[in-house]
Formats: sequence, structure tokens, C-alpha cells
Amino acid sequence: MKRASWWSRLVWAAVLPLVLLGASFVPAGTPAVDAVGCGNAPELPAPAAQAQERWRYVYDGGGSYQVVGWSPSEVTLLVNSPGCAISRIALVGLDLISGQERWRVTSDQWEGEANDGITTGSGLVILPTSDAVYAYDETTGQQLWSAASGYDWAPAIVADENNAIVLSYENALMALNEGTGALLWQQTLPTGSITDWQNIEGGPLVGIGRPANAGEDVLAFGIDKATGTILWQTVVGNTVSSFGGELGLDGNGTGLVVAKVQTDGTSALAALDGATGTIHWTAPIASDIAYGRVYLTRGAQPTVIYATGGSLEVKSATGYDAASGAQRWQNENIGTDAILADDTHLVGAGPTLSYLNALVSVDGETGEMVWAQPYALVDGGFPGTAAMSIDEVVFTPSLQEEPAPTIMAVDLATGNVNWSNAFPEFMGLYLDGVAADLPLATGETADEAVLIAFGS
Repeated sequence: MKRASWWSRLVWAAVLPLVLLGASFVPAGTPAVDAVGCGNAPELPAPAAQAQERWRYVYDGGGSYQVVGWSPSEVTLLVNSPGCAISRIALVGLDLISGQERWRVTSDQWEGEANDGITTGSGLVILPTSDAVYAYDETTGQQLWSAASGYDWAPAIVADENNAIVLSYENALMALNEGTGALLWQQTLPTGSITDWQNIEGGPLVGIGRPANAGEDVLAFGIDKATGTILWQTVVGNTVSSFGGELGLDGNGTGLVVAKVQTDGTSALAALDGATGTIHWTAPIASDIAYGRVYLTRGAQPTVIYATGGSLEVKSATGYDAASGAQRWQNENIGTDAILADDTHLVGAGPTLSYLNALVSVDGETGEMVWAQPYALVDGGFPGTAAMSIDEVVFTPSLQEEPAPTIMAVDLATGNVNWSNAFPEFMGLYLDGVAADLPLATGETADEAVLIAFGS
């Protein structure tokens, strides 16, 4: 991830000041400040407590780390090579208490290029590659089985349920027995390629397909995970002169699936019953928006939120009643630089037309601002550098690199900074994920990538 230079920050700060950060924008207990972004980034207030480093780990020759899965005592990581072109060079298991390496499997021990893996509830690590699918014991790293996929590239794992692992590549699907790797079924869908999936636990696997040719319909499918049978297929949009566009699916675990379709023929949200494929409602979205993000809340009044606008754009979010599609609220408090922090709250970059953005929390069911924290600045990398740990939002704010890369935790209820650690020895700091409520971050130097575990 590239970091903006200090000079570019000064330029943006001079051109686009944060005119919207007034007294009403500052949370209780936080001192008012001059317009944030009109000069140097403000210094963080002293946190309530400093997080303690649990341990550090270094894989010699590794460039970054990726959390595959974890148990209360162990975390499994993919080690990536340095540079922008990501290739996986090893799979390692670490003791979560001590950070000691328990086992490693290097890339010369598997065939092909590896894709993202998972850990299963039965204690297996499943790693698909361009040549095969491998299963390892999560505790020891011992290879238990391998199975050929027959695809041109590494498939993606799209479901793991009832002892079956479902993998997808373009418009093809296959399911393997989790314990043995035996092939359970295969399926080819009548579309060009599947661009996104939503797995309904206890129900179908839902996918949205990109047409093979211009002028064809955009289809959503419901797949029986036990047999591979197509349970339903529904037209959710169309194309005219191009089969390109943005197609995505989002869900909230209740069986509701929302398709986002932006093609040259359709720009709309479509709310589907995941069990039957029935369209409950549709809502048009702007066709000239380059990118929008969909969130589904899971509270007492489930809401479908469509948010647009990044760091240098006017933000806008619209909340729709999940059952009827009626518009519930609209505001400009938050946009695409956000995450769904719990069942109802969005946390991310606030309503500022500038490169510098204050951290805000918005109630996704009412659209109301809960708090704003102008001392915690975020940018367009926030969704990829933030995660939840207990009741805290933990993230690595790339705009806080002066004087040093920083990781911090903000209380979800109040917006207060609970703790913050700066690391002048690193060129960059990136949050890799949270395992057993321990934030894991990579510190980058010119020579190595250091994995750090934090715990109070």
C-alpha cells in the first residue's frame, strides 16, 4: 500500500480544508481544534492505556503476513513475498501466547500458486493452489490430503459447511469432502463467470454472474451445497453493448441477499430472498458513481445502506428498509471508507472534502451521527486496515505517519482513543487482522517484515 508523501498532504491541506469540522462535530470530552487539515496533522491525545506488545515474529525473506485462521491458542498465517506482486511463499502456524513458530510449510512443498486459505471448525487448514487443494493439520502442519482441481488457476473457497468445502473458479464449482478430499460434486453455471458469492448458513450458496456476451442478462443463482443442484436463477439486471460493469453481493446472515448491479443496462440494488431467489424490492442507484459500497445491518430494524464517495469526494449514504426497500434516511456523514463495526454501526471516514478525514460513527438504522473523533484521521485505505477487537475499532491510520507509523484502538461506544502505539523504526505499519482478540500488525523495514501481536 503506497503512503502519501508529506508534501502531498500539505498540498491537499491547503487546497481542500476541512470546513465541516466545527464545534458541533467534536465529541464530548474532546477539545475543539482549528480546522483539521489546514496544517500539520494534530497530535493524538494521550491514550487511556498503552497496548502491550505480546511478541514479535519474523519470517526471513517474507514481505507481509495474512491471517488464514486461528484458534484460542494458535494462529495460521500465509507469508507473502515482498513487493506488489503477491505470491505466497509459506504457510506457518504460530503459538498465540508466545509467538513461537510451531510449524511451517514452504511453497516448494505444494504444487502451483496458492490462493487464500481457511481454517475449518474441525481443525484443518485448507489451501487451494492453481494445481491442487491441500489440507493440513492446524496444530502440527502435517499434510492430511490433497486433491486435484482441474482448473486453470487457483479456485476460491466459497463455503465450508456440513463437512463439505465448496470451491469456485469462473463459472465452475466443485465440492470436496473435508475429511478426505474426495470429490462430492461438480457444477458449471450458465453464465460467463461468477463475480461474487454469499453463503447462507443452512441454506443455498448464492452467486452473481457476469454474462459471457454483451446484451445478455445478469443472473443470480442459488446452489444447493450438498448436491450442487441449481435451486433457482433470477434475472437481476441486463447489459447492452458491454458485458462489463460492477456486480456484487452482500448479506447479513438472515437469508436476505442484496445484489449491486452497475452495467451499461442496469444501475440498481436488488434485494433477494436467498432461499427462493424472489426479488423483494429494487432501488435505482446513480449510474455515474465510480464505486459504491453496500452494508447490511443486523439490528432490530435491518437496513440496507448504499454508500458512495471516498477521501477526495463528497460522501453520501442512503439507508433502505431491508424488508420493504423504503428509503429510511440519507446523509453525507460517511461513505465508502468505512466498515460495519457491529450489528448496527458504521465506522469510517467522516464528512470532509479533503485528503484528511476524521473518524466517525454512524447509526446504520437511523443515519444519525453517534460521535466524531477529529484526532483519529483515516483515508481510503481504512476498510483494508481496520478490524474489530472486543469493543474497539483497531486500525493503522496511514495519515498518522508523521512522526511515525501508528496503530490505535478507538472505543466503539464513545470514540475515545483507548490506546495508541507509534513505531519510528518502521517505514509502514499494516493491520493484518485480529486473532483471539489480539490485533496483529506488520511493521515494514527495508530488510524485513515484522509481525507484532498486541494485548493489554
